[in-house]
Amino acid sequence: MSEEKLNRKVAVILGTDVVGYSKHIEADENLTLRTYEARESVLLALIEEYGGRVFNTGGDSVLAEFPSAVDALECATSFQTRMVEANKQPDSPMKMRFRLGINMGDVVKRGDNLLGDGVNIAARLEALSQPDGVSISKSVHDMVAQKTRHKFHDLGLQKVKENAFHAFDVIMPHTQKRQGADGTKKPLLMAALAAVAVIGAIFFYVFQEQGASKPGNQVISLNGSSADQTSENSPSAKTSANKMSAPTILVMPIDVIGQSEVEGIGKGVTESLIATLSKFVGVTVLSSSTSYHVAESGIAGMNLKTAFGIDHVVSGTVQYLGDAGRINLELVDLDDGTVSWSDKRDFTAESLFRVQDELSQLLLADLAINAVVGVNQGANWANSFNTIEDYMLFLNWRQEWRRLNRQGYFASEKLLKQLVKVIPQENSAWLYVLPAWQVFQKITLGLSIDKEADLKELKNLVERASETTDMEEPYILSAIVGFYFFGLQCDEAISKVTTAIQLGGSVDTLSGAARIYGVCGDYARAIEVSKQALIRVPHDAGWSITRNLVAYYYLNGQEDEVQALIGDNINAPDMHGEVLFYFAYASEKRGDLEKAQEYLFDALSYFRDSDKKANEMYFFYIARLNNIFNIMGERDQSIKGYNKLIDDIKREYGDYNALLISPLSSVIKIYYKMSHEEKRSNQLNYLIKTLEKNSDYKYNLNVYYANIAEVYLSSDDLTNAEKYYHKSLAIKKDVGRNNIIMSLTEVKIFLDKFEEAEKLMKEVKPKNTYQKMRYYRTLNRLYFKTKQKDKFRKNYFDSYLLISDYSKGILETQDTGDVSFWFGGHIIEMLEALHTMPKQDYNLLANYIENNTGKHINDTKMELFEILRSSKINQRLQDLVFKSQNPKIKKEKRKLENLIIDFKKIPKFAESKSETEQLIKKMKTAKNKIAAQNEIILKKLDISKISNFSKEIFRDDIQKTLKNDQILVSYFFTHHYLHILTISSKKTEVKVIESKNKDIKNKIQQILSTVKVNKVNQLKTFDFDNTNKLYKILLKPIENSIKGKKELIIIPHKALMSLPFGILTKNKVKQSNQIEYQNVNWLGKKYSINYYPSIYSFYNLQKIKSKNNENNFAGFGDPEFNSKKDIKLASKSDLSNLTMSRGIADADEIRKLSELPETSDELKFIANLFKGKSKLYLRKDFDEEKIKSLDLSNYKYISFATHAIVADQINNISEPGIILTPPKKSTKTNDGILTVSEIERLKLNSDIVILSACNTASEDGTPNAEGLSGLTSAFFQAGTKSMMVTHWDVETNSAVTLTTGMFDKMVKLKNLSKAMHKTKIEMMNDPKTSHPIYWAPFVLIGNVNNSIN
Repeated sequence: MSEEKLNRKVAVILGTDVVGYSKHIEADENLTLRTYEARESVLLALIEEYGGRVFNTGGDSVLAEFPSAVDALECATSFQTRMVEANKQPDSPMKMRFRLGINMGDVVKRGDNLLGDGVNIAARLEALSQPDGVSISKSVHDMVAQKTRHKFHDLGLQKVKENAFHAFDVIMPHTQKRQGADGTKKPLLMAALAAVAVIGAIFFYVFQEQGASKPGNQVISLNGSSADQTSENSPSAKTSANKMSAPTILVMPIDVIGQSEVEGIGKGVTESLIATLSKFVGVTVLSSSTSYHVAESGIAGMNLKTAFGIDHVVSGTVQYLGDAGRINLELVDLDDGTVSWSDKRDFTAESLFRVQDELSQLLLADLAINAVVGVNQGANWANSFNTIEDYMLFLNWRQEWRRLNRQGYFASEKLLKQLVKVIPQENSAWLYVLPAWQVFQKITLGLSIDKEADLKELKNLVERASETTDMEEPYILSAIVGFYFFGLQCDEAISKVTTAIQLGGSVDTLSGAARIYGVCGDYARAIEVSKQALIRVPHDAGWSITRNLVAYYYLNGQEDEVQALIGDNINAPDMHGEVLFYFAYASEKRGDLEKAQEYLFDALSYFRDSDKKANEMYFFYIARLNNIFNIMGERDQSIKGYNKLIDDIKREYGDYNALLISPLSSVIKIYYKMSHEEKRSNQLNYLIKTLEKNSDYKYNLNVYYANIAEVYLSSDDLTNAEKYYHKSLAIKKDVGRNNIIMSLTEVKIFLDKFEEAEKLMKEVKPKNTYQKMRYYRTLNRLYFKTKQKDKFRKNYFDSYLLISDYSKGILETQDTGDVSFWFGGHIIEMLEALHTMPKQDYNLLANYIENNTGKHINDTKMELFEILRSSKINQRLQDLVFKSQNPKIKKEKRKLENLIIDFKKIPKFAESKSETEQLIKKMKTAKNKIAAQNEIILKKLDISKISNFSKEIFRDDIQKTLKNDQILVSYFFTHHYLHILTISSKKTEVKVIESKNKDIKNKIQQILSTVKVNKVNQLKTFDFDNTNKLYKILLKPIENSIKGKKELIIIPHKALMSLPFGILTKNKVKQSNQIEYQNVNWLGKKYSINYYPSIYSFYNLQKIKSKNNENNFAGFGDPEFNSKKDIKLASKSDLSNLTMSRGIADADEIRKLSELPETSDELKFIANLFKGKSKLYLRKDFDEEKIKSLDLSNYKYISFATHAIVADQINNISEPGIILTPPKKSTKTNDGILTVSEIERLKLNSDIVILSACNTASEDGTPNAEGLSGLTSAFFQAGTKSMMVTHWDVETNSAVTLTTGMFDKMVKLKNLSKAMHKTKIEMMNDPKTSHPIYWAPFVLIGNVNNSIN
């Protein structure tokens, strides 16, 4: 009987075991089993998350298989970290500790189980590991050491039972450093950080070692729209690019035996052999950087195949015998480990390269590969020289050249003078290619004394090199130099690099071609050829190719591919600053500004002090960081940073240097936003002069001209705006062209040049949703002004459909960004057009929309209001759904994508009425399916939401949720009008009045100035004049609608977010110092007034029913500051010294805030109402770590009584938050401020959250934010159903009176709204608290009408 063949493979095995499990069982079996079950569930979830598979379990142990060593390590360390934290919890019933071991080795597969030494050693490593620790084998260490943030301690050779293996401990904060096997302490291996300098905005690094091309930063500045290209599958890390079908060969470093007069001969032969083999078709040869990495790391055998996809390994020696020598080569097949070919040849100094070529052909013949040189039939670098000494001279020149600094340039210049003397005449192309690159570097490093003369010499060298037409190098040279210095157009440059690829396609050629594709906007092709280069250089020393690839992914709008390409390697010891920069850029585009800041600071840390001022990339990173400050609203900091950068560049390079163009352009835009007209004008003039003095500067010039035009346009200087938009378009580049054409078209419309405008619009070819929307918006303006009514109606309808679909998550995969930023202005123009167009045209448009969608025009208006109002929160939900990498929802996301594809196949128009009705039904069904699928995904992501996302909601839906005595009043501002939508249980109306947000804001500010105390601590006379004026604007137009109602449900917008409607007065009240405020007929006396962030949030919150929570009340307050100050009002000045650095607050400044002892009494009174079912966290217990560790979902009512920070209140605080007891020293997770982004991550299930702090109803300071956003929106996202917040600095005693009174009445009335209203009326009628300063700031937001259990 023949022996059955074993099914073997290489696998990464994780083994786990509980420390002292038997003793736990003996002590308390039930508790042990319950605790282990809970801890095991965490382990199994992590194994699944990191792509592992459990193949065996036994009592307290688990064995799991992983496809990646990195994933196994991250899984193990994450689990141990969580277990340590769990054991620290005071309420943890049992302290259960684990040991973990990881091995990579040969295993035998039997069914679903794995057997063999690979598994056995993992078990031995688990037994060897410390409690709470992770031990790994050398095979795992070698795979992960350069790819993770972790550090390791070498334990040396270990022998456990029958197994001997080399082991390492993973260094973790909670583990000890142990002795090695020999009893000595092993030093930790520290990988040096790679910080390769990059020069010049137009610098291209050509002469790296084979396969390691280095990018300059011209690609980085490309800010154009994303190309409309289909992305390819990206590698998940730098070692996992898509595998070519051709065999992959690794040439190991050639050993030298004997004495050679030529230093570095082994390296020279190795690189020459790689270059020779690379010229042959049908084979992929890995770079020399990978060869040396493999040799140093000790990876061998099947591990090479697993790590790099290698099929064959070439190794050999060069043996010197006097003046002659012998070269020996052999080829190993990794599939079976056998030597499939070997040979040797004798050589002299003159014949070494010829002999090497002969051996290469014999080697390839053994692989049955056609040994024919690629199309060029040309020689490789080594064959361009007569002797090995001459070739080593070239290698030394290249090494100095690629240092890319002044010292490297001058050293390489000396070597080049020797080199050109030994290049044979038959290879004369090199006599021009190499000097051309030398002059190129001289210019780009700014070392030219006579730049015009150097450019002339460079042009002559390129022309002479280009006379050779059968080599790839002259084509790459002429493409790059011609494009950046001599006006070569994109189509010509692309033609040259395409030819270069056909002639050989070396890694350098592929990288250079990618650069040209990238700057010409063809990011898909740049990605394709970069991936081909990465296949040949999987180790990618210095991340040189990866740095380019992440840039192209970003520019193509594929931020997720940036993440996928780098994966867990983001914390690798050899991580490069440029990769971190693109992580930051992608994070910025996705709206995660804090993360963007973090990565930018990390990227900057890769520059040595000596590099900073002379390194252009450093300047560019600083510019991006200043841009982040600008986006985050910290404009003063941004301007300060930009101006310092401008001064540094001037000091380093002189006035009017080209490097000044980008920062000048940026700071001018900020000056415009801050209305600094004089400063903006001065910098604009300097920018224009800088561009004039750099007439040869071509890079991104069209974008800078467009920026200048935009500045002129913002100043209503239409003539200059038109001039510079034309200058921009005259530069024939695709980058940003569509947007520039549309901007120029809008200028033409303003100038009444309608024929020119219509002609320009015919050139626009929108590539994504953003460009489509700009296209529709521009055409709407054109058709409206030229009274092309039929075209306007059709275009208006197309605009509406695009906006509606996008807002519900029906979007293109490349679409990103905030809908309010993209569509905001257009929606406002659409709403104003509806009001200003003739009634006949309005009716035609309304009928057109209703006939093709089934929606009434008022449904359309409501939808447009809500899309803008809810856009920010919906965008966050879209990002969570479409950009989530959570493995639990991958299947659900694919279903969603297929549903969207099906929806887009449905025609938007039909010929007959009956067919149209069928289409409307189909679209409605398809949208409902998409909405349901989104709900499934959000539920799996455990996300609470209060805004509409994907689901269609109509007026009828809202009406059904309203009681007869309720009316919903939604306010919405456009540029010149206030739209008031009223919805009752029976009727819907829309009123439009001529009133600007700016005018109403001024009236509200005047009112708010009177709800303060004066310098002698006296109450100011209340501003009744403006409360009456506002009543006439806001309520009088809808008096008939609200007549007979008891409750007003207000949906505020913009300035109205700062107004408590209860202070409005229908009748005039005479201004006097003797006013009896208790006798005033406030609107708040007649109506119970509640608020919602949006109409959709009102609808969604009505569906959420109150649950019976385990506990009733949790109170947080009376933070400990150790301050002697004691004030009644927590004011802005009290908070003005707070600072943040990199998102971390200064704890020492927080400690200077005033104490709030009254809040303790307030919370204790409320707690007593709930008869023991409550918990208070005061003083030291009111800290950030405590709050984050609590399960707040068990509390029905939650109150925070403390200071609060709101948006735009303090310049250097980037987001709203509440103040807690500060720690001794601030950290990123505990700094004494619970910010909006941290609040959103809390898990709540409360009926109400009370923010008994100052001004917590404030908006978040951003355009088109959801009504009453800021802190309130964050708590709604965390899961509360309603909130009580304040509109201004509150007097502490009145806060106690209102809060305690409301809770006291709520226990009896079982209704929050009624309890609040009754408490407020009591305060209004009490002469001591009748002034609005006491009762008016408190408002209820959300679902406050559910019965309270």
